[in-house]
Amino acid sequence: MLFLQFYISILTKKSSVSAKPAALSIEPTNSCNLHCPECLTGNKKLTRKKGNILPNDFNQIIDQSYRELCYLLLYFQGEPFLHPQFVDFIRYAKSKGIFVASSTNGHFFSETNVKKLVLSKLDFLTISLDGVTSESYQKYRKGGDFNQVISGIKTLVKIKNKLKINYPLIELQFIVFKHNEGEIKRFKELGKELGVDRTSIKSAQIYNAEQSSGILPPDNPVYSRYKKDESGKFKLIKKRGKYCLRQWSSAVITWEGDMAPCCYDKEAKYAYGNLKEHCLDELWGSQKAVQFRDVFFQRRNVPEICKECPEISV
Repeated sequence: MLFLQFYISILTKKSSVSAKPAALSIEPTNSCNLHCPECLTGNKKLTRKKGNILPNDFNQIIDQSYRELCYLLLYFQGEPFLHPQFVDFIRYAKSKGIFVASSTNGHFFSETNVKKLVLSKLDFLTISLDGVTSESYQKYRKGGDFNQVISGIKTLVKIKNKLKINYPLIELQFIVFKHNEGEIKRFKELGKELGVDRTSIKSAQIYNAEQSSGILPPDNPVYSRYKKDESGKFKLIKKRGKYCLRQWSSAVITWEGDMAPCCYDKEAKYAYGNLKEHCLDELWGSQKAVQFRDVFFQRRNVPEICKECPEISV
C-alpha cells in the first residue's frame, strides 16, 4: 500500500499517505560514551536535551504501530547500550513480531550483556569499527578502546556459538576517511577472522572538511560523498534521485517523542509533532507531514536536511 501511495503521489504531484509507516527508528538515548568529531552528539554540537526514552513511551509507540511495522531500528543519535532498558525494548518489539535492528560502538559487550542481547532475539546488529589498529581507530572514535571492542566482538560471537543461536546477525561497519582508506582490505580480513556475518563499507558524512577536526573525506571517489570544486572546497556529490521514498514509508522518533522525517534531521527541527501530545496516525497524516512531502513536488523552500542528503537531488 505504501509503495502504491508513493507512486500515486508522484503521478498526481500531491502527497497521498494513509497507511502507517513500515519502518521506524526509535532513539533509546542521545547520550554517548565517545567523542567522534563529525558526530553532533560526540562533538557536543547537538542542541537537543540529553535523555533516555521512558519505557512506557516506547511501549506505546510500538502498540500504535506494530500491526503495520515491519522494521524497527533501535538507534538514532547516541549509544543504545547506555539505556538501562535497551534489551527490554528489544524483547517487547520482538514479542509483537517486528524485525529489530540496532547499531553500537561495541564498548558494552560484557558476557552478561551479550548473553542478554543474544537471548533477546535481536535480529541484526551493526558494530562500528573504523580502523584496524588502535591508532587509526582512535583517530575518529575519540575516547574509544580498539582492543576492548575487538574483545567484545569475540565474546559476542563466542556466546552465539555456545548458545547455538544464529542471531543477531553481526555486521562490522567501516566508515571510510582519508586516514583509514588504505585499511579496507585488512578490515574485511579482520571481519572474517572475528567470525562476523558480514562487513560493510560506509561513506562518511563530514560537515565542514575545511575546518580543523583533522577528519577528511577519502581520496578514492568510490568511497566519498564529496569532491573538490574549482576553489578547492569539498562539495557534496548527489545522486539523481528526485523523490524520497522514506517520507512515505518511515520516520524517526527521538527519545522525547518527536516524530522527525528522517535520520538527517538530527535536531528534529522538521518534526511533525510529539507523540506525547498526538497519536502516531495523527502525526503521520498531519499538515506538517504533508507539507514536508510536498517539497519534493514543489522544489521550493527545500529543508536544509534534504540539501545535505546524498540520495536526493533537490
